[in-house]
Amino acid sequence: MIHSSIVKNNDELGKEDPKTSTVFENLILFPDETIWDVIYESITYKENLQDNVGTLNEYFFWPKWDSTGTGNLNYVEPDVFLRFEKLDVIIEAKRSDESGQDDKEWSREIRAYNNEYLKDKKPYILLSVGGNDNMTPEGIVIKGCRKATVYKCSWLSILITIDRLKKNPDKKIERQQLRLIDNLILGFESHGVLLFHWMNTIPFDRYKISHQSLNTINNSHKY
Repeated sequence: MIHSSIVKNNDELGKEDPKTSTVFENLILFPDETIWDVIYESITYKENLQDNVGTLNEYFFWPKWDSTGTGNLNYVEPDVFLRFEKLDVIIEAKRSDESGQDDKEWSREIRAYNNEYLKDKKPYILLSVGGNDNMTPEGIVIKGCRKATVYKCSWLSILITIDRLKKNPDKKIERQQLRLIDNLILGFESHGVLLFHWMNTIPFDRYKISHQSLNTINNSHKY
């Protein structure tokens, strides 16, 4: 929670800014390709989304952008901004996976992004993390701005994607990356986002759970 503590003066577990800081300040420590792989695989619907965005050249936590045309008096402040070689990613995160996202806030951030970077002509998206009432991508058109697409994911989908990194036989995971994965999973847990496993995937022999006990659990709903 280094960035939320320094930038936002907030390190309270479970709150929106420390949660965002915990996840993304650890995620950006992975190799560039892995950072985007995690984001890409966490997004529910990937229509027209490129799967290779090159190196991560810059990153910012709570940047303050020009608010002209947004209705904000001083500035517009997305949560995280990632500048990959081939794509800019504006991240708007909410504390819960249940609710909180606002398309008016997306529009303000897209307008402010164009105030800052319109001349760059680089493709860009807005990533809506948590708080979505649906997972369908949304195109946003604002006069004077380049069109943007809002892609969506949940905190849980990011956690599941991170956990799967350890189990992917097609990718060689360095030991230092395994430590980062464990650190991220612990960070998620500290903010109340937990992995779950279907009962038929649990190695019962390892935990010395008998089949009789499993049958008792399966039949308990009858009583």
